[in-house]
Amino acid sequence: MIVFIALAFGAAWAYSSEQTNGLIIKRYSNQDAAGRVKEDQLTGRGELASEEIETFLEYPIFGIGVGRNMEKRYEKTGEIVVSHNEITRMIAEHGSLGILCLVILFLTPLVLYLDNKYNIYLLCFLTFWLLTINHAAMRLAAPAFLYSLTLLKVVNHKEELSKS
Repeated sequence: MIVFIALAFGAAWAYSSEQTNGLIIKRYSNQDAAGRVKEDQLTGRGELASEEIETFLEYPIFGIGVGRNMEKRYEKTGEIVVSHNEITRMIAEHGSLGILCLVILFLTPLVLYLDNKYNIYLLCFLTFWLLTINHAAMRLAAPAFLYSLTLLKVVNHKEELSKS
């Protein structure tokens, strides 16, 4: 099975490389289309996250306030730049309450799973949600939709009928 998965991954990678004329390889090796190595692999996202962590350290209890992070960045740079990381945005804007909210968001599906073992995709959905909010925040519909799927209560009707 591992060999099959490795072969399938290799074939998909080769096909993707063929279709993009090798641009996907350059993208993941931190090069631009001409093959020059880019300075910042994160396209400025690391700097945004650092600023948000600094903002949290300045305002650790209640944060800077909802939406104020973007305003603060505009005052500082003159550019409107929105956060790409939901986790750092929440702790910067909401402070320690943002950390509490993130803990609740992460633990709720796991606690519900203890009572509902039939939601077999819960960990996949939760992982996808966590990875997506780290680079795209919640501006996309996919993270919120997949997070909601982690909260589903799946019922096995055969087991329910046998109990009756």
